[in-house]
Amino acid sequence: MTDRTLAPGRGDNLTQVYRLVVILTAVLVLIQAALAGRGMFLDPDLFEMHGMIGNVTFLAVIIQVGLAFAARRHWQRGGLALWLSGALLLLVIAQLGLGYGGREAATAAAWHVANGVLIFGVIVASLTLTLTSAATRDRLS
Repeated sequence: MTDRTLAPGRGDNLTQVYRLVVILTAVLVLIQAALAGRGMFLDPDLFEMHGMIGNVTFLAVIIQVGLAFAARRHWQRGGLALWLSGALLLLVIAQLGLGYGGREAATAAAWHVANGVLIFGVIVASLTLTLTSAATRDRLS
């Protein structure tokens, strides 16, 4: 008996890569939050690193959306995974614009922080879907 929550019929490789990308994205977002906080209070030079990791996060989210799209029909919750990944992509695109705009405008910087919190919420939802699906599948195998 298998749980097809996030287990594609084409094999587990796509599922495993998707899980790794979601975990990587969550770690990158967490690192960015830490760098922003440290940059604000300890070392402003860390904002440059924060921005570079933001660009890497953007690439990771594009990959995440591509994997979710490729497997959407093979996973029972593929639609939800794709929706969360798509929402995350839109939020990250906005975040990049707000981040670059925040260099000159305090309003953009303030929205950058709020959008970052929203991004973290969406990536935690994706991570929860991914990891609980893995735990369920492992128990049923």
